[in-house]
Amino acid sequence: MGTWMPIYIHPYDSNYDALIASLGTNTCADAWQATVLTGPRSGPPNATDPVEDKLFRDRFAAVAATGKTKLFGYVYTSYGGRALASVLADVDMWLRPGTMGYGDQFAGVWVDGVPSNPDATAKTYYKSVADKIKGYAGKLVAFNPGFNVTDCAWFNSIGVDVLNNFENSYSIWQLPPPTGYTANCPCAGLAVRCVASIHGYPSNATAASIQATVQTMYDRNYRGLFITDKTLPAPYSSMPTIWPSVLDAECAVIAPSPAPAPAPAPAPAPAPAPAPAPVPPPAVVLPTGPWKPTRDLRYQYQMTSFDADRDYISGVQPQVYVLPLFTVSNTTINTLRYKGTTLKPVYAICYFNADTLSGTEPDASQFLASDKSGSSLITTSSNVRYLMQKRIQLCKDKGFSGMEPYVTPSSTANAYYQWLSTTARGMGLAVGLSNNIGVISALWTYFDFFTTQ
Repeated sequence: MGTWMPIYIHPYDSNYDALIASLGTNTCADAWQATVLTGPRSGPPNATDPVEDKLFRDRFAAVAATGKTKLFGYVYTSYGGRALASVLADVDMWLRPGTMGYGDQFAGVWVDGVPSNPDATAKTYYKSVADKIKGYAGKLVAFNPGFNVTDCAWFNSIGVDVLNNFENSYSIWQLPPPTGYTANCPCAGLAVRCVASIHGYPSNATAASIQATVQTMYDRNYRGLFITDKTLPAPYSSMPTIWPSVLDAECAVIAPSPAPAPAPAPAPAPAPAPAPAPVPPPAVVLPTGPWKPTRDLRYQYQMTSFDADRDYISGVQPQVYVLPLFTVSNTTINTLRYKGTTLKPVYAICYFNADTLSGTEPDASQFLASDKSGSSLITTSSNVRYLMQKRIQLCKDKGFSGMEPYVTPSSTANAYYQWLSTTARGMGLAVGLSNNIGVISALWTYFDFFTTQ
């Protein structure tokens, strides 16, 4: 059994030092440790930027030099919505050896936002990702569906080494079957290794309680774990205060389990080293910190598909585009930003329904039956808020400057608005109020702008 540490922090955050110090404290003979790190922009650093490269490379090397952990680079895929070429370019940057990549420090790639039940199109997409990672000899493939996987055999067949089958709060972990979220790893007997990530664990939990949770993980066929008392919206931004107790609990229940190793592959014919990924032109420099819109901006609403070249209105020159979260790619957002100027930048705002579900959303299957009342979501549910936090993170990852979630007016809307705003602002996003202007007098400090139609 082993530990799986996702920690997404700036290289010179004090938590980096805490991470390095913690790596020598896991003394279980059969334990293994893995650490997921990220660069800026929810992906690898730019190795062609000497300042950015040195900042991250030195700290990556310090973690790797402990010899106590395998490093995995973070890559997001938006459930197959992100351009495959961009994903593969990130893989290249993480795993390419030498000065044009970080493969000398990293053992593999952590692929986030993977569908738990991929359709044929998604299977083609994610097999390409796994093949790209496996193309670097000896590197490991880690996929993060974070939810009940239904076909372990398929993930195993494409060479996935680590599968995060549960990523949610401790309260969800405790729910008994049948809830649609049984949290059991269905991959027993296969080479692919299941891990589980629990956030929001009680910070005052006893050692016996933590050990019981670790034992349950092991009994449910998990062979890697991460347990933190940190909560949404940023459970991975600092070291868990309960981490020493988690390591002690692991040692108490551990069974012999070797470190993950890639499946053997036939020796390929020598191939030339991959060429460095092309470096895009620099984006317009936007103001630092959360964006604060001014009154004189022109807005363009586009609630269906959007093409930045086809649909950009050069004559009117809107500076703010409100676009659907799920159907617009980060490439589109970057293209829009390139159309702005330093004096007149272009911003993009993500729009999504935050309290209703049509069933067509990419994350629709992750909502529990207990999260819904008809098509309405129960916004006090911890699972609903967890999934909304992931939507907000997706908004940030795609490069949006802010968000405009729609919430149906109700007696509980104000508290939910406050949570949405606090979560988004914690990620550096501006927050807009859509239509429900009746709450402005009570909640105006929680919003940066509002629109009414």
